[in-house]
Amino acid sequence: MYKIDIEITGSLVSANRKEVEDATRRAVLQIMNESVNMTFVNVAKHTPVGVTRMLINALWRNITVTKNVVTGTIKINKSNAAFRYANALEYGRTSKKWPPKGALLQWMILRFGVSMKEALRKEFLLRRSIAEHGTKPALMFFKGYNESRNRVMDAFGKLGKVIKEQLPHVRKRH
Repeated sequence: MYKIDIEITGSLVSANRKEVEDATRRAVLQIMNESVNMTFVNVAKHTPVGVTRMLINALWRNITVTKNVVTGTIKINKSNAAFRYANALEYGRTSKKWPPKGALLQWMILRFGVSMKEALRKEFLLRRSIAEHGTKPALMFFKGYNESRNRVMDAFGKLGKVIKEQLPHVRKRH
């Protein structure tokens, strides 16, 4: 988590404190919204879609504002069934660890077009293979964040300019 302290200097000092606080709040909210949306798009781009589309549909973004803190969040919605396996996809699964029984049934039915009876019979083989070999990590959040990081930091680096734009009556330096 990053913390940004804002020091007001230069021509912004001529505005009254309330105007500057309001302009700062609006500017931070604007930049946070742009940053969360950009990162959300990049996370979605790296999210495995699969046949169920459950994981990509479970992505959730939110911006919360308290008195002095604006927080942007991108995560998997806990109420979605994909939440159960999101960590296994993000970080991969090490060998020697078995997926839970029944966890792959829906995927097998949709992916291979097999009946429930056949999926029940073959699921053990797939679970055993995962337990023996593991799975590769998707790193959707890691890749999405890293792809957005520089642009997000640049956007927050221009915060002073955005605050000035929110205060049109403040004298501009020549």
